[in-house]
Amino acid sequence: MASADLSACAAWKPFKVRRKGEIVIVSVRHFGRGLTKAVEKALDQPTKGIVIDVRFSASGDEIEMARLADLLLGKGSVGSRQTRSDLGNRTWKAKADSTGERLDLPLVLAQDANTSGLAEVLASAIKTHERGLLVGRATAGEDTQETMRLFRDGSAIQIT
Repeated sequence: MASADLSACAAWKPFKVRRKGEIVIVSVRHFGRGLTKAVEKALDQPTKGIVIDVRFSASGDEIEMARLADLLLGKGSVGSRQTRSDLGNRTWKAKADSTGERLDLPLVLAQDANTSGLAEVLASAIKTHERGLLVGRATAGEDTQETMRLFRDGSAIQIT
C-alpha cells in the first residue's frame, strides 16, 4: 500500500494575515481561533487599509467570526441563524470595544461564488453597515438577508 503524501495537509492554515506596505491583507479559508488577535497584531503598525479575502471560505468558529466583525463594525447586528429547531437559533452582535468605536480604516472584502456560510454573514454585515466595499462575484447564496418593512396601516412585508 502506497503511503499518502500529507505534507499539503500539514501546511494548510485556516487563515493568513500579512502586510503589504501599509495595507493589512487577511486571507480566510476557515474562521480559525486566533484570527482576530492576528489581525489586531498586524494593525499595531501604521495602517492605511484592510483587505479581507474570503474567496473559498465557508465555515469555522462562529465566535471568531463575531470577534472579527466586532473589530470591523464596532457596534450593531452582525447576523443571525435560524433553524427549524429552537436549539439551533443564534444571533451575533458586534459589541464595540471599550471606546465604543470601530476600527476606522478603509475596508475591502473580496468574495466569489465559493464564499459561503460564515463568510457570507461577515460580508452581509459589512454591506449592511456600509462599512466597506465588497468586490468580486456573487456568493454561494447560503446566507440570506431579510428586511422587514412596516407600513403605517400596521401591515408589513418581509423581503428576503
